[in-house]
Amino acid sequence: MREHYSDLKQLLSNTYSTPEEIDFVKSDNSALAEPENFMLGMLEKERDLACLWSSEKVKLKDEIGGIVLEAKATKLDTGYLELTYEFIGWGDYVNKLNAAEGTVL
Repeated sequence: MREHYSDLKQLLSNTYSTPEEIDFVKSDNSALAEPENFMLGMLEKERDLACLWSSEKVKLKDEIGGIVLEAKATKLDTGYLELTYEFIGWGDYVNKLNAAEGTVL
């Protein structure tokens, strides 16, 4: 998982510069910090591995406001990478939808 995450992070970094890195174990359970328990920590939602490119910190293109790459576990030996793009104005759009809830746009 870490290898695939690092490969995709590097590809994105080649285009968008160095991201903000999030890699930590949430609990005080030091066993989950051990490399052999990496997937267990993610599976139990006690470990995060993600990186973020924000238009406030790096130059993004094509009206992109932010990019997030996250590693997720579904089993001890299975997981996936989630890549999310947020476009400039997305927050305003969501606020408009929430304000109009129960009405016709």
